[in-house]
Amino acid sequence: MTSIITNSSALVALSTLKSISKDLDTTNSRISTGLKVNTAKDNAAYWSIATTTKSDNGQLGAVKDALALGAETVNTQTTGMNAVIDKLNELQKKLTTALSANVDRGKIQSEIDTILTDLSDSASAATQAGENWLSVDSSEGDYNPVAKLVASFTRTGGQISLGTVDVDVDSVKLYDKTTSAGTAATGVDLATNATAVSAADLGTAYSSALASFKTAYSTFAAAASTAGFAASTIASTFGDSVNADQLVKFAASAKADYDAALTKYELGAKSTDDRAALDAAEALYTASKALFSAGQDGLNNAAIVKNDGVNGEGGILNKQYTTLAKNEDGFLVGYAMSVDSINISNIDDTDLSKLRGYIDVVDKALGAATDAATVLGTVSTRIDSQQTFVGSLIDANTNAISALVDADMEEESTRLKALQTQQQLGVQTLSIANSSGQNILSLFQ
Repeated sequence: MTSIITNSSALVALSTLKSISKDLDTTNSRISTGLKVNTAKDNAAYWSIATTTKSDNGQLGAVKDALALGAETVNTQTTGMNAVIDKLNELQKKLTTALSANVDRGKIQSEIDTILTDLSDSASAATQAGENWLSVDSSEGDYNPVAKLVASFTRTGGQISLGTVDVDVDSVKLYDKTTSAGTAATGVDLATNATAVSAADLGTAYSSALASFKTAYSTFAAAASTAGFAASTIASTFGDSVNADQLVKFAASAKADYDAALTKYELGAKSTDDRAALDAAEALYTASKALFSAGQDGLNNAAIVKNDGVNGEGGILNKQYTTLAKNEDGFLVGYAMSVDSINISNIDDTDLSKLRGYIDVVDKALGAATDAATVLGTVSTRIDSQQTFVGSLIDANTNAISALVDADMEEESTRLKALQTQQQLGVQTLSIANSSGQNILSLFQ
């Protein structure tokens, strides 16, 4: 039955055409925006996940920028530290040269002063974005002994957290305007009236050498008397306790006795008695050197075991290190000294212990600077690794977002052609349905 009130065919055709037009609008939107999920109404779950992931990517981008800045900061500090290590090696060579006899230490000091200035300049110039870990002032209110470099971003259970790469600034600083003095180790007491140390405290090697020295002296004293000259009285003052001054005098006394016996023998009749006295004097001299060496080792070891020196506070190059250095008699002398205060201009050949102390201090500073460079190298490696990881994470998130919301352009292009065809057919179908009323009108003509 055909009704002039209701055209069912036209209504069906119109509904189909509307559906096709809606699908066509959706496809056109996807093609124009490149997104299949553009708003929450397109797919609430996908849109929510994609929006959160985009936000995370924005945070990761900021982390990546922070890592790049951190990498430049570390590279700047590393460059400064490497320059300092090179200068410290050069300084060590100058100090070693200064150990040679009869050198002009004043001129060498001029070269050292230049190196010290270069060290300070290298540390001060190592500044990047206001950050300088090599030259600091730990007394400032904003000083932080640990520098934190943003390195990661995570979201767990809706909670956001930022990870950092930490740098121990106190372990890499070269100069600190805030310092405290160190305490020199006691070393061996070189005073003439220094308290004597017992043979037992100096060890079995000294006790054995002392017994041999006593026997050699008794033999020499008897031979010298027979040969007609007196042994030095100072050599007879030895006992079961001794200090550094006495050891030096014992050795000097025995050497004087040997020289006297040699002179008497060579200038005299070369008698049997003179020969015996010379042999005894030589034996005493040999015994005195053994006694000196054993006593020296005992006193030096006692100083090393005591180890009562305390390092000062400050940076690697301006803090005082405690050190023990040998004087020309071979006894350890205690010092507390820093690299930035090296001055050898007034050191003479009679006592080079302070110069040897400077060499030891520079060696300690060089070791500390090398350790600091290793710390910076480790931090640089971690930052490089994090940069690579964050970059990969951003790419992974971008791919995940694409999978959720991006339109498949090949698929949408195919759908567009199909929908356009369907639309044309729908229009024709609706036209045919609408023409059915005209057919009924012809029945009444």
